[in-house]
Amino acid sequence: MKKSPISGIAFFFILIAFINGGFSAAIPFAIFFFIANSIMSGGSNRRQRQQRSGRRTGSDHSRARREADIARQRAEARRKEEIRRRQSTMRRPAAPRKNPLKNSGLAKFKEYDYDGAIEDFKKALTISPDDIAIHFNLSAAYSLTEDKDASFKHLDRAVQLGFKDFDKITSHDALAYLRIQPEFDAFKDNGFRLKQGAIKKQNPGLDANLLEQLNRLQDLRERGVLTEAEFETQKGKLLN
Repeated sequence: MKKSPISGIAFFFILIAFINGGFSAAIPFAIFFFIANSIMSGGSNRRQRQQRSGRRTGSDHSRARREADIARQRAEARRKEEIRRRQSTMRRPAAPRKNPLKNSGLAKFKEYDYDGAIEDFKKALTISPDDIAIHFNLSAAYSLTEDKDASFKHLDRAVQLGFKDFDKITSHDALAYLRIQPEFDAFKDNGFRLKQGAIKKQNPGLDANLLEQLNRLQDLRERGVLTEAEFETQKGKLLN
């Protein structure tokens, strides 16, 4: 604690008054300097308290600013995380629809019930018309039942949808019947795709108007405008 600047002066004057006038003369000086010292000390204490208060206030403001900055940073981090989460959700592919008929078709296929497998696979296409595996399995089943036209059609559709395992086409036992057909070489040379007008060639006895409509349906199917199920439905209407 700092010593009051008036203390030395007060002691000097009280000492002089005591020497000259005795104890009674020194008392008024002592009272005066005591009051003066109290006033000055009080003012000094107030200034110190104000300074401490000012420092505390400044510290409080600084802490409040830091807390506000931290809160803004956390809010920004949460916002960015929410954006990333939404983008991830948008990019995530939709879960494939459950298709029990596909599984039952595979089970029948493995049990050599090819007609039953074909029926289940055809029904499975009404649920998942663009399922590559179903089309490939249908092609295999039709090949085993020696229905080359249906086998070519579904193999063509599988390749159109993205089937790329061409070695499997040239080596799979179930497609052996298809590979011995005279059309297979042209089919292979065309990237395992049916050429335009294939329906016309396979149905020479149909009238020209019906052939034109069938070829138009096939073109719509190959361009993805019609699903396989829609194509089969419209084709059945035309043929019936």
